[in-house]
Amino acid sequence: EVIIRPYEAKDRESVRLICADNGFLGNPIDPVFCDRKLYADLMIDAYLILEPEHAFVAEANKTVVGYRVGAFDPLFEYKAFPIRSTAALKMAAKNLLGRYKKHPRSKQFVHWLLCRSYRERPKLPCTAHGHTSLKQEYRAHQLGSALIAAFENLARKNNIQEYYREVVVPASTNLESRIQKKGFTLFDKVETTVYAPEIHEKTYLMSFHKKL
Repeated sequence: EVIIRPYEAKDRESVRLICADNGFLGNPIDPVFCDRKLYADLMIDAYLILEPEHAFVAEANKTVVGYRVGAFDPLFEYKAFPIRSTAALKMAAKNLLGRYKKHPRSKQFVHWLLCRSYRERPKLPCTAHGHTSLKQEYRAHQLGSALIAAFENLARKNNIQEYYREVVVPASTNLESRIQKKGFTLFDKVETTVYAPEIHEKTYLMSFHKKL
């Protein structure tokens, strides 16, 4: 039995774990960056700190197996900057102290984050946005759609009429067309090198927009 329910503070570590487990195109982030705690600090903490009331989790047998985080505030990216910057600075400090010397790929990731990431991000609509992630074994159970539906229903109740999502898309996949079939339109896309050592093809970071 699986239920969709609002996020609670007790779910924080489970959500952070799923974030790290899916950080590399739905696979564990470990080959790309070995510090899972700081990765979760960077990627997910801002949502859980600033707008936890807009997050949902999927729970199976009293275990969190997926989540949907979101931000209704169009200024969220600016408000999240201090949280994300703190994580990035901790990564940079550990890198300078040689904490990642046994994992050269982590050093490359930190360099990309500090020197290239801001140039490899697409334009974003000034509106709400959301992000969904599921444990691998639950991705075929329509839980993603259920989490998105819960988020969209809450957005409508809060008079949110549109939102966007960002997705990393390798050129050879059909992910772009699959997202568009769900009612999204492509807003912008930029080639990204974040996974260049692992993926030997062009890869894009895309922003998609949807009206409710």
